[in-house]
Amino acid sequence: DRYKEDPMYTTILEHPKEYKNFSISNGLIFLQLQDQKVLCITDIQINGRSTQEITIANAHLLLVHLGPQKTLDLLRDHVWWK
Repeated sequence: DRYKEDPMYTTILEHPKEYKNFSISNGLIFLQLQDQKVLCITDIQINGRSTQEITIANAHLLLVHLGPQKTLDLLRDHVWWK
């Protein structure tokens, strides 16, 4: 569980009822933003790369290199990090 490596998410996992905008499902933490839930991405390193960097790179590849604005739009609709 990589969330436990991030102090903010550790607190949410330990006291979920205190964080009404967050929910936990199948070991993943989600943030409620207006009318949608977005996946919370930790602030940790994996093999020398930040999870944010990995997420951005994968979104870019998923969109078949459609450009920075489309990548940003996809990320904004599906993920969140602090």
